[in-house]
Amino acid sequence: MSDATIDARRDGVATLSVSGMRPENDDRVLAREDLGLYAIADGLGGALGGAVAADLAIRGLEDRYARVADETFDASAEALASRLREAVEAANRAVFEERRGANVAMGTTLVALARSRHHVAVAHVGDSRALRFARDSVETLTRDHSIRALLVGREPSADFLARYGHLVTRALGSMPRDLDVDVRVDPRRSGDRFLLASDGLTEFVAEARIADALRRASRVDVAALLVDRAIAGGSTDNVSVLVLDLGEPGAHRPSRMGVAACAGGSKIEWVTRTSTDSNTSPSEPTTSTR
Repeated sequence: MSDATIDARRDGVATLSVSGMRPENDDRVLAREDLGLYAIADGLGGALGGAVAADLAIRGLEDRYARVADETFDASAEALASRLREAVEAANRAVFEERRGANVAMGTTLVALARSRHHVAVAHVGDSRALRFARDSVETLTRDHSIRALLVGREPSADFLARYGHLVTRALGSMPRDLDVDVRVDPRRSGDRFLLASDGLTEFVAEARIADALRRASRVDVAALLVDRAIAGGSTDNVSVLVLDLGEPGAHRPSRMGVAACAGGSKIEWVTRTSTDSNTSPSEPTTSTR
Protein backbone atom coordinates (compact mmCIF):
# COMPACT_ATOMS: atom_id res chain seq x y z
CA MET A 1 0.00 0.00 0.00
CA SER A 2 1.30 3.45 -0.89
CA ASP A 3 0.60 6.56 1.14
CA ALA A 4 -1.41 9.30 -0.55
CA THR A 5 0.75 11.88 -2.28
CA ILE A 6 -1.67 14.48 -3.58
CA ASP A 7 -0.67 16.82 -6.39
CA ALA A 8 -0.81 20.19 -4.65
CA ARG A 9 -1.00 22.05 -7.96
CA ARG A 10 -4.46 20.96 -9.06
CA ASP A 11 -7.69 19.31 -8.03
CA GLY A 12 -8.90 15.91 -9.16
CA VAL A 13 -11.89 13.64 -8.61
CA ALA A 14 -12.86 10.01 -9.09
CA THR A 15 -16.28 8.44 -8.56
CA LEU A 16 -17.69 4.94 -8.43
CA SER A 17 -21.34 3.94 -8.00
CA VAL A 18 -22.65 0.37 -8.06
CA SER A 19 -26.02 -1.27 -7.44
CA GLY A 20 -24.46 -3.87 -5.16
CA MET A 21 -26.93 -6.49 -3.99
CA ARG A 22 -29.91 -4.55 -5.32
CA PRO A 23 -31.33 -4.89 -8.85
CA GLU A 24 -31.41 -1.12 -9.42
CA ASN A 25 -29.13 1.74 -8.45
CA ASP A 26 -31.03 4.63 -6.85
CA ASP A 27 -27.83 6.60 -6.09
CA ARG A 28 -26.77 9.49 -8.28
CA VAL A 29 -23.36 11.18 -8.35
CA LEU A 30 -22.42 14.66 -9.55
CA ALA A 31 -18.88 15.87 -10.29
CA ARG A 32 -18.82 19.32 -11.91
CA GLU A 33 -15.20 20.40 -11.95
CA ASP A 34 -16.09 23.53 -13.89
CA LEU A 35 -18.47 24.62 -11.14
CA GLY A 36 -16.47 23.32 -8.20
CA LEU A 37 -19.54 21.31 -7.20
CA TYR A 38 -19.76 17.65 -6.15
CA ALA A 39 -22.64 15.64 -4.70
CA ILE A 40 -24.21 12.27 -3.98
CA ALA A 41 -27.96 11.69 -3.72
CA ASP A 42 -29.29 8.40 -2.34
CA GLY A 43 -32.90 7.83 -3.36
CA LEU A 44 -34.86 6.36 -0.47
CA GLY A 45 -34.98 2.63 -1.06
CA GLY A 46 -38.45 2.12 0.34
CA ALA A 47 -39.95 4.78 -1.89
CA LEU A 48 -41.26 3.97 -5.36
CA GLY A 49 -39.65 7.10 -6.78
CA GLY A 50 -36.25 6.90 -5.13
CA ALA A 51 -34.27 6.98 -8.36
CA VAL A 52 -36.44 9.78 -9.74
CA ALA A 53 -35.97 11.79 -6.55
CA ALA A 54 -32.19 11.39 -6.69
CA ASP A 55 -32.15 12.47 -10.35
CA LEU A 56 -34.25 15.55 -9.62
CA ALA A 57 -32.15 16.47 -6.61
CA ILE A 58 -28.90 16.37 -8.57
CA ARG A 59 -30.36 18.35 -11.46
CA GLY A 60 -31.95 20.93 -9.20
CA LEU A 61 -28.74 21.39 -7.21
CA GLU A 62 -26.63 21.68 -10.35
CA ASP A 63 -28.94 24.07 -12.19
CA ARG A 64 -29.26 26.48 -9.28
CA TYR A 65 -25.56 26.50 -8.38
CA ALA A 66 -24.50 26.96 -11.99
CA ARG A 67 -26.18 30.38 -12.00
CA VAL A 68 -23.86 31.72 -9.30
CA ALA A 69 -20.72 29.59 -9.64
CA ASP A 70 -18.59 32.25 -11.35
CA GLU A 71 -19.27 34.92 -8.75
CA THR A 72 -18.96 32.40 -5.90
CA PHE A 73 -15.34 31.44 -6.62
CA ASP A 74 -14.04 34.60 -4.95
CA ALA A 75 -16.91 34.93 -2.46
CA SER A 76 -16.65 34.98 1.32
CA ALA A 77 -17.22 31.88 3.42
CA GLU A 78 -20.68 33.16 4.33
CA ALA A 79 -21.64 33.73 0.69
CA LEU A 80 -20.40 30.28 -0.32
CA ALA A 81 -22.46 28.66 2.42
CA SER A 82 -25.53 30.68 1.50
CA ARG A 83 -25.36 29.83 -2.19
CA LEU A 84 -24.84 26.14 -1.54
CA ARG A 85 -27.78 26.13 0.87
CA GLU A 86 -29.95 27.83 -1.74
CA ALA A 87 -28.98 25.19 -4.29
CA VAL A 88 -29.96 22.40 -1.87
CA GLU A 89 -33.26 24.14 -1.20
CA ALA A 90 -33.88 24.34 -4.96
CA ALA A 91 -33.18 20.61 -5.20
CA ASN A 92 -35.67 19.98 -2.42
CA ARG A 93 -38.39 21.99 -4.17
CA ALA A 94 -37.82 20.04 -7.39
CA VAL A 95 -38.32 16.73 -5.60
CA PHE A 96 -41.33 17.97 -3.64
CA GLU A 97 -43.10 19.33 -6.71
CA GLU A 98 -42.64 16.05 -8.56
CA ARG A 99 -43.84 14.11 -5.54
CA ARG A 100 -46.95 16.25 -5.24
CA GLY A 101 -47.72 16.19 -8.96
CA ALA A 102 -47.21 12.46 -9.42
CA ASN A 103 -48.78 11.56 -6.07
CA VAL A 104 -45.95 9.07 -5.55
CA ALA A 105 -43.91 8.60 -2.40
CA MET A 106 -40.38 9.75 -3.12
CA GLY A 107 -37.44 11.25 -1.32
CA THR A 108 -33.67 11.32 -1.28
CA THR A 109 -30.69 12.15 0.86
CA LEU A 110 -28.14 14.64 -0.43
CA VAL A 111 -24.57 15.51 0.48
CA ALA A 112 -22.91 18.27 -1.53
CA LEU A 113 -19.50 19.95 -1.50
CA ALA A 114 -18.70 23.30 -3.12
CA ARG A 115 -15.21 24.76 -3.33
CA SER A 116 -14.15 28.36 -3.82
CA ARG A 117 -10.71 29.94 -3.99
CA HIS A 118 -10.19 29.83 -0.22
CA HIS A 119 -13.02 27.75 1.27
CA VAL A 120 -14.86 24.44 1.12
CA ALA A 121 -18.54 24.20 2.02
CA VAL A 122 -20.41 20.98 2.77
CA ALA A 123 -24.20 20.71 2.94
CA HIS A 124 -26.24 17.63 3.72
CA VAL A 125 -29.68 16.26 4.41
CA GLY A 126 -30.09 12.62 5.45
CA ASP A 127 -27.39 10.03 6.08
CA SER A 128 -25.04 10.35 3.12
CA ARG A 129 -21.73 11.56 4.51
CA ALA A 130 -18.77 13.81 3.83
CA LEU A 131 -15.37 13.03 5.32
CA ARG A 132 -12.01 14.77 5.14
CA PHE A 133 -8.69 12.94 5.13
CA ALA A 134 -5.78 15.13 6.24
CA ARG A 135 -2.61 14.62 8.24
CA ASP A 136 -3.18 10.86 8.16
CA SER A 137 -6.53 11.00 9.94
CA VAL A 138 -10.21 11.07 8.96
CA GLU A 139 -12.72 13.65 10.16
CA THR A 140 -16.44 13.17 9.57
CA LEU A 141 -17.85 16.51 8.46
CA THR A 142 -21.55 15.58 8.65
CA ARG A 143 -23.86 14.16 11.28
CA ASP A 144 -26.41 11.62 10.10
CA HIS A 145 -30.06 12.62 10.20
CA SER A 146 -31.26 9.17 11.21
CA ILE A 147 -32.96 7.30 14.03
CA ARG A 148 -29.65 5.66 14.92
CA ALA A 149 -27.92 9.03 15.26
CA LEU A 150 -30.75 10.43 17.38
CA LEU A 151 -30.43 7.53 19.80
CA VAL A 152 -26.68 7.74 20.36
CA GLY A 153 -26.09 7.50 24.10
CA ARG A 154 -29.61 6.22 24.86
CA GLU A 155 -28.84 2.50 24.58
CA PRO A 156 -31.81 1.34 22.50
CA SER A 157 -32.26 -2.39 22.00
CA ALA A 158 -30.38 -4.10 19.21
CA ASP A 159 -33.70 -5.28 17.79
CA PHE A 160 -35.05 -1.73 17.64
CA LEU A 161 -31.92 -0.46 15.90
CA ALA A 162 -32.02 -3.33 13.43
CA ARG A 163 -35.59 -2.46 12.52
CA TYR A 164 -35.59 1.31 12.60
CA GLY A 165 -32.05 2.64 13.03
CA HIS A 166 -31.51 3.11 9.28
CA LEU A 167 -34.57 5.35 8.84
CA VAL A 168 -33.72 8.97 8.05
CA THR A 169 -35.25 11.87 9.94
CA ARG A 170 -34.69 14.41 7.15
CA ALA A 171 -34.94 13.97 3.39
CA LEU A 172 -35.35 16.09 0.28
CA GLY A 173 -38.93 16.09 -0.92
CA SER A 174 -40.49 15.83 2.52
CA MET A 175 -41.67 19.47 2.61
CA PRO A 176 -41.95 22.34 0.10
CA ARG A 177 -39.80 24.81 2.03
CA ASP A 178 -38.03 25.46 5.33
CA LEU A 179 -36.08 22.20 5.06
CA ASP A 180 -33.40 22.06 7.72
CA VAL A 181 -30.11 21.87 5.80
CA ASP A 182 -26.84 21.44 7.69
CA VAL A 183 -24.03 23.53 6.17
CA ARG A 184 -20.44 24.01 7.33
CA VAL A 185 -17.54 25.92 5.81
CA ASP A 186 -13.85 25.25 6.36
CA PRO A 187 -10.67 26.83 5.01
CA ARG A 188 -9.40 25.21 1.84
CA ARG A 189 -6.03 23.52 2.46
CA SER A 190 -3.62 22.09 -0.06
CA GLY A 191 -3.44 18.30 0.04
CA ASP A 192 -6.80 17.70 1.71
CA ARG A 193 -8.72 14.72 0.38
CA PHE A 194 -12.51 14.59 0.68
CA LEU A 195 -14.84 11.61 0.49
CA LEU A 196 -18.56 11.81 -0.23
CA ALA A 197 -20.37 8.51 0.29
CA SER A 198 -23.80 6.96 0.48
CA ASP A 199 -24.68 4.83 3.50
CA GLY A 200 -24.08 1.70 1.46
CA LEU A 201 -20.43 2.35 2.31
CA THR A 202 -20.49 3.96 5.74
CA GLU A 203 -22.93 1.49 7.30
CA PHE A 204 -20.71 -1.45 6.42
CA VAL A 205 -17.10 -0.23 6.52
CA ALA A 206 -15.53 0.98 9.75
CA GLU A 207 -13.93 4.43 9.80
CA ALA A 208 -10.47 2.93 10.37
CA ARG A 209 -10.77 0.89 7.17
CA ILE A 210 -12.03 3.93 5.29
CA ALA A 211 -8.98 5.87 6.51
CA ASP A 212 -6.72 3.03 5.41
CA ALA A 213 -8.17 3.15 1.90
CA LEU A 214 -7.87 6.94 1.70
CA ARG A 215 -4.11 6.68 2.22
CA ARG A 216 -3.66 5.28 -1.28
CA ALA A 217 -2.24 7.63 -3.86
CA SER A 218 -4.64 6.90 -6.73
CA ARG A 219 -8.16 8.27 -6.42
CA VAL A 220 -9.45 5.46 -8.67
CA ASP A 221 -7.79 2.87 -6.43
CA VAL A 222 -9.37 4.49 -3.37
CA ALA A 223 -12.85 4.47 -4.89
CA ALA A 224 -12.58 0.86 -6.07
CA LEU A 225 -11.17 -0.35 -2.74
CA LEU A 226 -13.89 1.35 -0.70
CA VAL A 227 -16.66 -0.17 -2.81
CA ASP A 228 -15.02 -3.61 -2.67
CA ARG A 229 -14.76 -3.35 1.12
CA ALA A 230 -18.43 -2.36 1.41
CA ILE A 231 -19.54 -5.36 -0.66
CA ALA A 232 -17.18 -7.70 1.21
CA GLY A 233 -18.55 -6.30 4.47
CA GLY A 234 -22.06 -7.41 3.55
CA SER A 235 -23.53 -4.16 2.19
CA THR A 236 -27.10 -4.74 1.07
CA ASP A 237 -27.47 -1.28 -0.45
CA ASN A 238 -26.24 0.67 -3.45
CA VAL A 239 -22.71 1.93 -2.84
CA SER A 240 -21.49 5.30 -4.15
CA VAL A 241 -18.25 7.14 -3.42
CA LEU A 242 -16.63 10.34 -4.67
CA VAL A 243 -12.98 11.02 -3.89
CA LEU A 244 -11.82 14.63 -4.29
CA ASP A 245 -8.26 15.91 -3.95
CA LEU A 246 -7.72 19.65 -3.50
CA GLY A 247 -4.74 21.58 -4.80
CA GLU A 248 -3.34 24.88 -3.64
CA PRO A 249 -5.87 27.42 -2.33
CA GLY A 250 -6.32 30.30 -4.73
CA ALA A 251 -4.18 28.68 -7.41
CA HIS A 252 -6.70 28.90 -10.24
CA ARG A 253 -10.31 29.06 -11.16
CA PRO A 254 -12.06 25.85 -12.18
CA SER A 255 -11.72 25.19 -15.90
CA ARG A 256 -14.71 25.66 -18.16
CA MET A 257 -13.68 22.39 -19.73
CA GLY A 258 -15.02 20.43 -16.77
CA VAL A 259 -17.46 17.55 -16.99
CA ALA A 260 -20.74 16.63 -15.42
CA ALA A 261 -20.87 13.04 -14.23
CA CYS A 262 -24.38 12.16 -13.13
CA ALA A 263 -24.84 8.44 -13.14
CA GLY A 264 -25.49 5.30 -11.18
CA GLY A 265 -23.25 2.38 -12.02
CA SER A 266 -20.30 4.19 -13.59
CA LYS A 267 -16.72 4.83 -12.58
CA ILE A 268 -15.35 8.17 -13.71
CA GLU A 269 -11.82 9.49 -13.30
CA TRP A 270 -11.49 13.13 -14.30
CA VAL A 271 -8.16 14.91 -14.49
CA THR A 272 -8.77 18.62 -14.11
CA ARG A 273 -7.35 20.91 -16.79
CA THR A 274 -7.08 24.52 -15.70
CA SER A 275 -6.97 27.73 -17.65
CA THR A 276 -3.21 27.81 -16.96
CA ASP A 277 -2.62 24.46 -18.70
CA SER A 278 -1.96 26.00 -22.08
CA ASN A 279 0.06 23.08 -23.40
CA THR A 280 -2.42 20.34 -22.59
CA SER A 281 -5.78 19.39 -23.97
CA PRO A 282 -8.66 18.39 -21.72
CA SER A 283 -8.83 14.71 -20.82
CA GLU A 284 -12.03 12.82 -21.43
CA PRO A 285 -13.46 10.89 -18.49
CA THR A 286 -12.92 7.16 -18.76
CA THR A 287 -16.13 5.32 -17.97
CA SER A 288 -16.71 1.64 -17.29
CA THR A 289 -20.01 0.18 -16.15
CA ARG A 290 -20.01 -2.40 -13.42
